[in-house]
Amino acid sequence: MPVACPYCARAVAILDVKPGRFRLDCPECGRAFAIKVGDGPEHALSARPIELKLEELPPSRPSVDTGALLTQLRAAIGQRLGWVWKALTRRGAMVGGALILEELGRTSRGSLAKGRQILLGHDVTIRLLPSNWGEPDVNALARATREAYVAGQIVHPNLVRRLDFGQDATRRFVIEEAFEGTTFAGLALSEHWQGGDAALPIILQAARGLLAAHEQGMAHGEPTPEHLWLDSGGVVKLAGLGLGGASIETRDGPGPFALAANNDVHTLGRTLETLANGRKQGVNLPGLSQAVAAKMKVAGTPEGYRDLAEVVRTIETTLGVASGGSMVARGDEEARLRHALEDFHGSPMGSIRTKLVLGFFGVCLLFFLLFAKAGHLAMAVGVVGLMGITATTYAFLRAGTEGQSGLFGRVREWVLGGRRADWLTILGVKVVLLVALVLMGWLFGWIALTFVSVALALGFVVAIDVPIARDREAPLEEARKLLAEMRLRGVSEQSLREFVRQVGGTPTP
Repeated sequence: MPVACPYCARAVAILDVKPGRFRLDCPECGRAFAIKVGDGPEHALSARPIELKLEELPPSRPSVDTGALLTQLRAAIGQRLGWVWKALTRRGAMVGGALILEELGRTSRGSLAKGRQILLGHDVTIRLLPSNWGEPDVNALARATREAYVAGQIVHPNLVRRLDFGQDATRRFVIEEAFEGTTFAGLALSEHWQGGDAALPIILQAARGLLAAHEQGMAHGEPTPEHLWLDSGGVVKLAGLGLGGASIETRDGPGPFALAANNDVHTLGRTLETLANGRKQGVNLPGLSQAVAAKMKVAGTPEGYRDLAEVVRTIETTLGVASGGSMVARGDEEARLRHALEDFHGSPMGSIRTKLVLGFFGVCLLFFLLFAKAGHLAMAVGVVGLMGITATTYAFLRAGTEGQSGLFGRVREWVLGGRRADWLTILGVKVVLLVALVLMGWLFGWIALTFVSVALALGFVVAIDVPIARDREAPLEEARKLLAEMRLRGVSEQSLREFVRQVGGTPTP
């Protein structure tokens, strides 16, 4: 039974009609109103507007600072967010198999939230698309969906990677890789941003990512400061690819795409100008950045750059950074990385760990041979069980705490996504083993053996792996700092990998 919203006249369906007074939120305008359901058999409905005060809102769960969250709440109310967004951004809401943890903000291409994929345990960024995304007709929606799909096939270190795309309830969403950092929309106007030619390496990273999209026939449409993200490692990523405003090269010819690609260069040139001016917006400061920006804003003409590839080559030449994997170290950068690698591998506990592991297996093997030669089959099998359970537990703990392998994730995936038949099979195997141990009289011995094995693995992690991780924190931080400095002077990810390979002697992935 529908009732009309007293503010926007939107018909709101009432699924469970019963007498009384109730409060509803309109899914169209997001404003609250009261309804009254009569006692008669017809259940007459009447609606009236109500004023919702800030103190009447249900309290949100503060994650960091109550004052900051209250400010965000006032801003959200001022922007008149709709009912769907308010429902989805509550902590604990699920979107496409991902758990929303906290709201990050809003952009022209959707609302952002920090989330976590439950099945695989990955941190992700959830982008809830605007309610009018893909309008005004079915063809526009199909085109927008195709753009989102094509964007998901493009992988580049300077592009935010697309992981999933779909619809949940009444809202379409995109799940992207988690990217901790800040946008240049606010950073460019802050006192921490120096502006000037420091903007060139930033735009160079963004141009490299955008060029990868252009080479796949995809234009962005809006490479503005709010879509440029910078993290603590000096990585710049361009977000929002394939979410409206983009253009795909089709069989109809490159004309529309060429125009969209040139528009990307023009917009990126204005972004460079904004970053170069910093807090002095409206005053074009002299420098290399302004000269490059001026030619970018007239790209596609005789006075400007031909395409984005020429922009990348020009900025790389201007900054003196090589591309294609050449050695790019300057000054003491090679010595700093070499020193960090030596400190990383020089942890005294590292060599002790190898010796202890070999010693443990050596002792177990010796006892196994002794028991087997003496004819003590149960003891020999127990030693093998001790080795197997200890090694498996230790590998599992390291995989879960350090993330060095997919073992921990695969176990989590099986636990959370296993079918009933799988669980019954495992249960049946355990029952058979339990019965066998009881019949052989080994039950209590193997229970004790399991506790000893788990205790040995835990003790090894606490006594050896934790100190090793602590010793390696400082050299890792020094290496991250060095690589961030090199990125912020324009060195590409490919050149950084080659640099690390040459200094560390490891193959390039």
